[in-house]
Parts: sequence; C-alpha cells; structure tokens
Amino acid sequence: MQTDTPAQSLFLGLMGGPFTGDWTTNFFQIAEAALKRGTDVTVWTCGNATSMTQTTNIRPDDPIHADCPGCGNHTLAEMATALLDAHPDHLRWYVCRYCMEERGATAQIPQAQIQLPFSFNTYLNQAERSLVLGIK
Repeated sequence: MQTDTPAQSLFLGLMGGPFTGDWTTNFFQIAEAALKRGTDVTVWTCGNATSMTQTTNIRPDDPIHADCPGCGNHTLAEMATALLDAHPDHLRWYVCRYCMEERGATAQIPQAQIQLPFSFNTYLNQAERSLVLGIK
C-alpha cells in the first residue's frame, strides 16, 4: 500500500511580475505552510520576480493602520525578510543574477543569495517537489 508522505523539500520558482496576479499571495501562503511543517524550502526568483527582495522598494504610509506602526502595508522584501528570519535553517532564497541585473534590482536584502541562471536546474533537481509560479 502506497501512502502520501509530506515532501521533505520543496522548490518554489517565481517568475514574472509579482503584482500581475494572485501568485505572490499564493507563494507566501504555500511557503509558510511548508516551513511550519518543517519542510526545507528553496525559493528561486527569476525575471521581474527578482524585484521581490529589492531593498529600494517602498510603500507609502498605510492610512488604515496609521496608529499601529509595523501593521500591514509591508513591502515584499520585508515579508521575505520576516520569513527568512523566522526559518533560517529551512529556507533558502536565490535570485537569478542576470535577471536581477537586467532589471536594475541589484539592491537585494542580505539574506538573498545571488546565483547564476544555470544554478536553477541544480536546485530544482535537489527538491522532492517543485512548483513554478507567475508564468503564462
């Protein structure tokens, strides 16, 4: 009898623009759920997704949460940093060097590791399960 056991490692490839659909929200939900189960998660950003961890992204003050500093209206870089800080032993975040440089997204958070594009396949093949989000 075959049983479905949870994957011990997950590769999440993120492509395209982070605000072009629901995939960014889905990604953070999937990643957080997997990490809470103790799954090792590898994130690879390519294309416009390399801007997710760019430190120069800013958002205006949040009028809804004006009385609560730190509540709501976080940048994607802040969300990624929080996830990385909460799961330093189980989460790795890689950024494609060529895509990042081509888009001028070179000011990355310290936890993001810059990789050459051909590394994508290496990390993809190391994971038990994989999912690529944000592509047409």
